[in-house]
Amino acid sequence: MTSSFNKREKLSSTKATEFLFNNGNSFTEFPFRIIHSLYEIESEYPVQVLITVPKKRFNKAVDRNRIKRQISAAYRLSKSELYKNISKLNQTLTIAIVYTSSKQESYDKICSKIILSLQRLAKAYEQKNELDFDTNN
Repeated sequence: MTSSFNKREKLSSTKATEFLFNNGNSFTEFPFRIIHSLYEIESEYPVQVLITVPKKRFNKAVDRNRIKRQISAAYRLSKSELYKNISKLNQTLTIAIVYTSSKQESYDKICSKIILSLQRLAKAYEQKNELDFDTNN
């Protein structure tokens, strides 16, 4: 798999975004709040991601864009394990990564926390896939 973050991997559907924020499960891995759920979307990618940095915490667009760029670079480099587990399901995983810190963290910290978050998601959906497989047999 190539380590790119294609436009079609970004969550842009309004319905899917509303569903995610209304019905999704969430956990916190500081400085992120990860909201996730499975959703029926016709997509060639098994995961669609939404990255947000609140304007309330960072007034300057330059700062928000820099943080979003760092988050997407960290995601792009560490998404392969998650893709392996999610591609076995017949649904699309939608994820919102919300930056919650009020100060800019270093790229190394952002990267390590994104990796931890994706591993946590991969483990959760791997267990869900095993449970679904057991009930079908």
